[in-house]
Amino acid sequence: MLAWQNRPLDAAYPVILIDAIVIKVREGQVANRPVYVALGITMDGQRDVLGMWMGPSGEILHQMQYQVV
Repeated sequence: MLAWQNRPLDAAYPVILIDAIVIKVREGQVANRPVYVALGITMDGQRDVLGMWMGPSGEILHQMQYQVV
């Protein structure tokens, strides 16, 4: 995993795609959480996963909606 995180990236990616899939995660209770993936396509057409990260649960986003004034 560390080798993948520290690998050199291309200087530029003409296309960058960001997508997400929602999975169930157990954190004391089961919650739906999005997993985001950033994918870059090189000039040669190769696909590189640039990063992956887990977003907040839908419940947290729902609560934040009411806290913004």
